[in-house]
Amino acid sequence: MKLIDHQYLATPFYGARKIAAWLKSQGQRVNRKRVRRLMRLMGLKAIYRRPRTSKPAPGHKIYPYLLSDLKITRTCDQFEDFVLPDDDRSALQMFDGHQKPRRRTR
Repeated sequence: MKLIDHQYLATPFYGARKIAAWLKSQGQRVNRKRVRRLMRLMGLKAIYRRPRTSKPAPGHKIYPYLLSDLKITRTCDQFEDFVLPDDDRSALQMFDGHQKPRRRTR
């Protein structure tokens, strides 16, 4: 653990794999899983740039949330006000969250 701490202070961007390789080059018999467990126990994490998945692209269009005024009190309540264009046989009617073919009423 002292060697892992020493190496982490020198190179904080090393992860468990790199530290395990460094320890093997120092003559220690360890594997990556053990180094990972010890690093987790000591609270050490490699410092590197994480992916920024929540940041939108600069030119991305922001769409309005259309259900903000709707008061949802039951399950699948948001689907009952859903309106589809009136086609003869191929239209589907949303009812209770399931799609059912609409009956012809002639």
